[in-house]
Amino acid sequence: DVRLTNQNAEPLEIVHVDYSFAVDGRRVFRARRATRTTLGSFASHTITIPAVITDEDARWTAAGRPMSIAGTVQGEFVYVSQSTLAEILLDSGVRQPSVGFHGSEDIPFSAVRTVSAHTIAPLVTMGATLETEPVGTMPAP
Repeated sequence: DVRLTNQNAEPLEIVHVDYSFAVDGRRVFRARRATRTTLGSFASHTITIPAVITDEDARWTAAGRPMSIAGTVQGEFVYVSQSTLAEILLDSGVRQPSVGFHGSEDIPFSAVRTVSAHTIAPLVTMGATLETEPVGTMPAP
């Protein structure tokens, strides 16, 4: 999960998140996820960003899975203010304001769900926090 905080007087629309997940320093998952979440003025919201990891990608065997996963997540959220001009600039690709995030943590393997040949690592335990800056220091959408 990544906690977003909007310190601005106007709402921001979180359009999508681009992120990757690494295990023991090796990137094993990369994705873009549409969010289309509105973050109200002076409000916070938590967004879950899942990762699917195969045993092959992580170089595990069913018998040789570790007790914990040294997981790292990093990425960026693309956002836009709720003005018509900002939407046009975003849709045309001219302007896509974004803010990055990262976090790492040892995730106990017991907290990881396994589905057939894939392992799903919940990022719920990740301590990544994203704080947007006031409009004066964040690029104006």
